[in-house]
Amino acid sequence: MLIYSKRNIYIFVFIICILFYFEFLYAQERLNRTDTIHTLIEQLRQGDYSVSWGAIGALEKFPEYKSQIIPTLIEALNFEWKHCSGDIRDAIAGALLKFNAKEAVFPLLNLVRSGKNIEHECAECGCCFLALTPADELVERRLDPFCGFTVLKAVYELADFSHSKAMADIISEGKWKWSLILTLGKVAPPRYAHFISQFKDDSDKTTRMAVTSALGKIDNNTVTVPVLIQILTRKKESFLIRWEASNSLISIWERTNDTTLHQRLIELLDESDT
Repeated sequence: MLIYSKRNIYIFVFIICILFYFEFLYAQERLNRTDTIHTLIEQLRQGDYSVSWGAIGALEKFPEYKSQIIPTLIEALNFEWKHCSGDIRDAIAGALLKFNAKEAVFPLLNLVRSGKNIEHECAECGCCFLALTPADELVERRLDPFCGFTVLKAVYELADFSHSKAMADIISEGKWKWSLILTLGKVAPPRYAHFISQFKDDSDKTTRMAVTSALGKIDNNTVTVPVLIQILTRKKESFLIRWEASNSLISIWERTNDTTLHQRLIELLDESDT
């Protein structure tokens, strides 16, 4: 019995030693990772474009440290690099989007409002070749209107109703109207349908396209349906914008099962000039 007792003690001590060893290795690994994070953060703050670009990509691989990384990324949005600042900000926005950093929406909106470059200057995005002109970006790239505009895409994906006024203020200043109108249509309270409708006659085709899409998403049929029908029945309006208006009307009908709207859509099909 004594032999078995000693053997059990040895086994117990051996297991404890193994556990302490693995705990030491885990602690060492965490220490190494922490050192790596600090190094990457310092590299991001440097003025060299390629070093900062690489640091952003590496930081994305440490989501468990996002509480340390996100504030640094937000701070870096307003940095200026000697070259390619727009590309770096685009990459930062992509990292913030991967981290689902909703606290970054207001800083991103401040960046959009500032007028600092948020477009590619050096690297080409794969889908950028599809755009023929700036005004055709929504028309030619309907599947991803934010292709090449990751800062704006991050706002679209991360924003909620609490950001509505800030976006409306920026739109009123004439900055990135198409993008923020799309985002308002997705997240804003119903009363913002009035605000979005103000831009149905905008001189920019991209903005008008965004209006027709946004009105199909916001929940305020009293405002949205008459405006969309007006756009749909414009003889001189772009075919694709009228097509988007019809899609939005159908989307509203499917969502609300409005029999009056259904009847009006049937009538529009019979009107030869629609």
